[in-house]
Amino acid sequence: MNQNSKDILVIKEEINQLDIRVTVHHSDTIGVVIGAYCPVAVDISGVNRLSNALTLIHDRLRRLTKDCTSDLVIPSHMNWIVTMWHFGVDSSIEYTGEKFSASWTVAQNALIAIYRKKWKDGKYRIRGERKEFPDKPLGEALDEKLNLIGGLNKIVRS
Repeated sequence: MNQNSKDILVIKEEINQLDIRVTVHHSDTIGVVIGAYCPVAVDISGVNRLSNALTLIHDRLRRLTKDCTSDLVIPSHMNWIVTMWHFGVDSSIEYTGEKFSASWTVAQNALIAIYRKKWKDGKYRIRGERKEFPDKPLGEALDEKLNLIGGLNKIVRS
């Protein structure tokens, strides 16, 4: 248990090159945070990679709670609410200049940021990132995102 927040980290693992942390918050909600040095592409392969990882997390949560209570229902991961996600691009060359960060609000539920990011190899690169706050179920949020890039959801749902 985190002594400051009173939250409990229940799962921390890497699945499909995604670093996944599942936390039970003191407010009785569960948070799933996904980080990746190999980002999830917004295409069929990326959506499948994300969905497969979240299916495994769903199964682990069900097993963890199975003995605790009989009336707890963990919804399908496609119904989990996406509160924030990042769409970014990293420079391919090392950046050795000064640390910087700039951000702009570009829409009601979106923010653009450009900053210096430290990689695992200790080097820095420039990262451009769009942060969105869909506040809707994963399935619905993915449908909207895929529609924006060419209607891939017709292929995903087939």
